[in-house]
Amino acid sequence: MKPPVVIDNERKLEKLVNKLKKETLLGVDTESDSYYSYQDRICIIQISTQEEDYVVDNIALKNIEALRTIFENRKIEKIFHDCTNDIAGLKADFGFHCKNLFDTAIAWRMISGEHRGLAFLL
Repeated sequence: MKPPVVIDNERKLEKLVNKLKKETLLGVDTESDSYYSYQDRICIIQISTQEEDYVVDNIALKNIEALRTIFENRKIEKIFHDCTNDIAGLKADFGFHCKNLFDTAIAWRMISGEHRGLAFLL
């Protein structure tokens, strides 16, 4: 497995957005500092395509507005696991209104009636 591509400057972010615009399916996860601060914020966004994994370091970037076109694009399906906090954080921190989501946690609960973590599903 290849290591993820770290996106930590505007040039890399622009190249990433241009690549992601051509995709129809993305895996997405966010990580925040909620365990370490009173007012949590998203620190990184992990985005995966079929071929590549990316880690967007929005602390280094400071402005990730370019990703709005990806998260709000209805033609690109975004797959999350238990996305409640991810979606709330993306809206609160960046004003993104995510469109076309699939939550594997909800799908699993509908099929089985059980609550399971992502590791179980993989």
